[in-house]
Amino acid sequence: MAKFGNWSDIDRIKKLGDYVSDRSHILSLRTTKMPVQKAKAILAIGATRIADVLDVDLEMATRRAIAYHVPKKSIADLGDEVLLRELSRDDDKYRVIFGIRCVLSLPKSRVSALLKRYVNRDAHRYYNSIHWLDLGASIPQALARIVAQRELQRYDEYI
Repeated sequence: MAKFGNWSDIDRIKKLGDYVSDRSHILSLRTTKMPVQKAKAILAIGATRIADVLDVDLEMATRRAIAYHVPKKSIADLGDEVLLRELSRDDDKYRVIFGIRCVLSLPKSRVSALLKRYVNRDAHRYYNSIHWLDLGASIPQALARIVAQRELQRYDEYI
């Protein structure tokens, strides 16, 4: 898929692993939904369209895996409106992963500007998004990235 797939294959990728195994036998195997594999395939297909990838309707485990694995440059290339939208998604763990990835991917000045826009807007704001943006804006960038990288590793179990 990554080499020859195209945008229309994303719907097929989303369905991978979603079938239910035959549970009538004691030795039946339970299938997983493969969120990391789905995320990596979707990212490979949508490598030049990350904003569109983030706009696709996805199950949350796959969305978290995409946020976890999206390249730093791709996050840095996203517009502020896309970043703000992602920092406002309903899922707590997703917001933490995405906030951490912002700290790891964006220059300190952009994290500061993003924090200011996030807290000054009229829309609903989430504490965990503010927490990670504030960490990235408030302490030296090298230290913020060390803390963020350590914390990100704790979230691989949620994807």
